[in-house]
Amino acid sequence: MKRRLLALFLIATLVLALSPAAAAADTRDTDFFTPREHAELNFSEMTYVPTDVDAVLARMDAVRALAADKANAAAVESGFLECADDLSMSVTMYILTAIYSSMDYTDVAAAERELEAYQNAVLVKDGLNRLIRDILLSPCASALDAYLSEDERAFYSEYEEITNEELALANQQSALESEYWRLAGQDYSAEYGGKVWTNALAEEANFIGELDDEAYVAVLQAIAKEKNTVLGAHYLKMVELNKQVALTNGYSDFADYAYELLYQRDYTKEDIREFYAGVKEEIVPVRNALVDLYLSRLVPLAEPFGWDYAGDVALNLMEPYVALLSDEMYESFRYMRDHGLYDSGWNDLKTDQGYTTELLSYAAPFFFNAPYGGPEDLSTAIHEFGHYNNAYWTDPGWYQGDKPLDICEVHSQALELLFTKFYPEFFGEYSDDMLVRSLYSIITASIINGALYDELQQYVYATPGVTLEQINRKYCRLCREYGVIEPDDPRTEMYGWVDVSHSFVSPFYYISYAVSAAGAFAFWLEAQDDYFAAVDDYLRFTALDLSYGFQDSFAAIGATSPLSREYLANLCTALLAAVDGISPLPFTDVDTDDWFYDYVEASWAHDLMGGTSLKSFSPGATMTRAMAVTVLYRIDGEEELEPGTANYSDVPEGIWYEDAVRWADQHAYASGYSDGRFGPDDPITRQDLAAILYRYAQDAGLGFEGFWFFPLDNPDADQIADYADVAMHWMVMNGVIGGREDGTLAPVAYTTRAECAKILTDFILVLLAEAE
Repeated sequence: MKRRLLALFLIATLVLALSPAAAAADTRDTDFFTPREHAELNFSEMTYVPTDVDAVLARMDAVRALAADKANAAAVESGFLECADDLSMSVTMYILTAIYSSMDYTDVAAAERELEAYQNAVLVKDGLNRLIRDILLSPCASALDAYLSEDERAFYSEYEEITNEELALANQQSALESEYWRLAGQDYSAEYGGKVWTNALAEEANFIGELDDEAYVAVLQAIAKEKNTVLGAHYLKMVELNKQVALTNGYSDFADYAYELLYQRDYTKEDIREFYAGVKEEIVPVRNALVDLYLSRLVPLAEPFGWDYAGDVALNLMEPYVALLSDEMYESFRYMRDHGLYDSGWNDLKTDQGYTTELLSYAAPFFFNAPYGGPEDLSTAIHEFGHYNNAYWTDPGWYQGDKPLDICEVHSQALELLFTKFYPEFFGEYSDDMLVRSLYSIITASIINGALYDELQQYVYATPGVTLEQINRKYCRLCREYGVIEPDDPRTEMYGWVDVSHSFVSPFYYISYAVSAAGAFAFWLEAQDDYFAAVDDYLRFTALDLSYGFQDSFAAIGATSPLSREYLANLCTALLAAVDGISPLPFTDVDTDDWFYDYVEASWAHDLMGGTSLKSFSPGATMTRAMAVTVLYRIDGEEELEPGTANYSDVPEGIWYEDAVRWADQHAYASGYSDGRFGPDDPITRQDLAAILYRYAQDAGLGFEGFWFFPLDNPDADQIADYADVAMHWMVMNGVIGGREDGTLAPVAYTTRAECAKILTDFILVLLAEAE
């Protein structure tokens, strides 16, 4: 029996996480799911009708009266099922109002309808529970034989009806949740430098230079602290109320109550502490190893792809690939689109969340998401469809049961990982970027943060009289332990935990993200060897009935428990192997086998040379004079110059290389032509680059002293111009410039960008060696 606390069972049902194209798609036949009937209504046709609680309870009383006579067993069974349908519709009305509240958190009337529907559903649920109890204690107890297990019969036989105290707690919880969404949705501000700032104002001021980076960070921290103060105080109220709820249900510890009843986990809060240790010891080091790769590929994907992946944009992209995986998945996908059972478009008034729920009486799942902008919204759509497909096929039974949330999150995150196979078709040359982002985000945001926030909540609920300052300090320490901040980070308090809505409305939910993400990788690992075998195992896993727990579900398909230390260690090895072939460089025209790869990587990593575009380094392109002096200016540290402009007719004020040209001119490292031009776009020869660098080396005390001449045995050494002769000799002697494959120095040849990366890298090594 999937039991729920009367005050919270509907929330657990509601939150599982976070004009359509009609073209036919090629589908892959699968046969894993048992068909269900679904209403043909469109979402727009589903209207809220308040439950007539008195009438429903009266029907229950009529069934109760029939149960006094054993001869009425058939009528009692029929009447019981009708009352179960009443509960289903009552819950459906609540879910419908909750969806509309999500669409506009400022709609007071919608919030009032949601509270009304919630209270009605709680009363009807209590009424049905009492009816079941009374039938079981009547001569017609056999009428329920087909619907209850022995454990369920024992539970309902001892059921005590909801008290006024429990009802009051349920109403308080609903009111506090509504207030939380109001508080979370408002803008926060803080005073700094005699001015009141919001995040938007601070961002604009930083962009135009009114706030420097240091002041900008200080402002953001002040705003975060103010938000933490307001939401933190509200959180403490919710914590105390949740503790009361646990006590009324026979639990001295809310964490035990949440793990066992609210989320039906087949592991305890004590068991999961071993998982914390495994995450810290196995996952965190891998996350740290991937940080550089992740950050190096953090190109602004919204630029090449645009910001709008919300609504139908993402769904249109997904559709043919959903069909490719399974005709059964495609059926649920088309049902969602054909009946408008989703809202993932833009709306500033939406609550900041993503979830999939089910309008039970219609057997109609609904997918909701507030988009952020950029291709990550595609990942979110894939994630939520994993929930949707499960809800479409899973029959919740008369009691509106559902699978443990840890399992439901596997449905979503595993589908995200399986879809990485199609990234080359979605993102082209950016597919490696998205793969790294996907793996990194699931490791970091899901596994690490899931464990971190669960450990934080265990601390909060286990600490009598916990204060906001204690929570902020504990959060900071945990961030350090889980590698979110550096070990030597000087902060002692951090405030961002209040931005996680689940801590408020679904306490102890977040560990589901962690264990399910670990489990989701089981299918990804299998897909590396046999993709469609992994897809079939994923579908088989999704099709398991409601009787399976989290670890039991993996055992049922022959997989290892994702909670084990051995599994986590094997996963980390596979993850590192998967990204081993991905270059830290974002450039698709620089391969790890190229002779210049290490030089490009070094010059790029030290911000000496960027790409010619987001994904191109253009190694064979010619280096220009403007590029050359800019790189040297960066090597020197980009000293601040006195106000002024460049004294060259072809160097416009404000252009990207203006300061570098002025700096090089002031130090006589590079000069212009006799006609007053600098020639910034002119290609630079190898000997000209050598001359510029040698002048810089002389200033650093590294030039030749006294008699230095030695012959060069390169066949074209006689082509070196007199002005560059000393420089070229010094460069050759120090290994900065060498011969090409044919042995020539090619002094008058234009310098390619690849050659420049090599020359600059070796030049800096000479400077560093001398400095030591």
